[in-house]
Amino acid sequence: KSPQEVARRGLGIYVYALYATEALKPQHAQNIEQLKVWGFPVFIKDRSVYRDLEEVWTYIQDWEQKRDDLAVDTDGVVLSVNDVSARERLGHTAKEPRWAIAYKYEAKRKLTRLERVVFQVGRTGVLTPVAELEPVSLAGTVVKRASLYNEDEIQRLGIASGDRVWIEKGGDIIPKLIKIQEKARDRKAILFPQTCPACGTQLRRAEKKVHCYCPNTKGCDPQRLGRLEHFVHRNAMDIESLGEQNIKALFEADLVRVPADFYDLSLEQIKGLKITWDEKDTSRSFQDLSAHKILDAIEASKQVPFPRLLFALGIRHVGKTVAELLVGHFKSLSRLRAASVEEYKEVEGVGEEVALSLANYMADQDYQSMIDRLIGHGLSVAVSEGEDSRSGDLEGKSFVVTGTFQGQTREYWKGWIKEHGGRVLSQLSQSTDYLLVGKNPGPRKIQQAQIYQTALLSEENIQDLLRS
Repeated sequence: KSPQEVARRGLGIYVYALYATEALKPQHAQNIEQLKVWGFPVFIKDRSVYRDLEEVWTYIQDWEQKRDDLAVDTDGVVLSVNDVSARERLGHTAKEPRWAIAYKYEAKRKLTRLERVVFQVGRTGVLTPVAELEPVSLAGTVVKRASLYNEDEIQRLGIASGDRVWIEKGGDIIPKLIKIQEKARDRKAILFPQTCPACGTQLRRAEKKVHCYCPNTKGCDPQRLGRLEHFVHRNAMDIESLGEQNIKALFEADLVRVPADFYDLSLEQIKGLKITWDEKDTSRSFQDLSAHKILDAIEASKQVPFPRLLFALGIRHVGKTVAELLVGHFKSLSRLRAASVEEYKEVEGVGEEVALSLANYMADQDYQSMIDRLIGHGLSVAVSEGEDSRSGDLEGKSFVVTGTFQGQTREYWKGWIKEHGGRVLSQLSQSTDYLLVGKNPGPRKIQQAQIYQTALLSEENIQDLLRS
């Protein structure tokens, strides 16, 4: 957001490995030493080669104490195979090398004071309590806030404003309040609001749910902003130049209230609009180039395929996978809009709750008016003939994918199955046709496949299935 601020900080680099097409030394430790000779900044401390696990465990315990003296923060150590040729034979999975493993230390904790609790409203209307803390340095950052998740969590912890509390970072990233150290004498009870802090609407709590939510979906600003941010997200319409602050500026200027408004924006409306991006009210105006970039990105999003548009609408309970299943079944938005609750439930993976949510959305005149505007702007609202022509060979067959694969990634095979008309599910059921199994599969999925008598496929024989 501020290149000048980045330049002022003087960022540096640490090198931890050497990759080359030839002339590699036979050991990783030797390559690290070579990097150091060449003048690269090498951070790795105590680069000894260990012969047994007892020595490795001693190393781990030593560095748990010594890591606080390092120039940078660290959350663990990496144990690697030293022999380069052995590494090549071991290879990688889709996600990670087989020749290295990370050992993570327990998260660091710090003591601070809980000053107050504020309540935030998300895209779906769910109310989330957030602890505002006396600022404290923890694992490389200054922590001022931590999520408390819901009302039940506040009661479980027994906290009140003014208490001294322990916080830690889950995975050394997400701040989390752990427990009370000392109750304050003048502690103030945390009262969960009965009305929405943003719009004043009476809150509701669904049966057997832990979250309260605001039902005012159309008039609650945080919910409307959240839906706009969801619409432009990378996994949805992928409108690159529209970040959170840009959307907020357009919203506050009353230029964008629902997703269809993005496609009505003009250059004149965007140019000169001011964006504020920090607590000090630092602001800038859209320049001609940035305004053009936004309009170009909005125009390009019209080519986004129908499943991602359906996901982008932000219909409650319709995530990316459910959107793909619905599009695979109905093929077009017109058929989807005309369907009944029972017809929605015919789609495997769509239950009562999702079906009712879809029906309510499709019956709402305001949402339908917005969809008509999106259609008028030329967005993709059906599976194209080219897409559909590839989709008959595995029609009606459902798959679950587990494990890692030698030739391709798990995501490749999921996409391959969908391209040929199959459905990819996350969980096995009695109606699942095939379980595609790679190396190190989930033991529960294998057990379920045996119970349900689901046919097992390997990476090698799945294409034989297609040919047959």
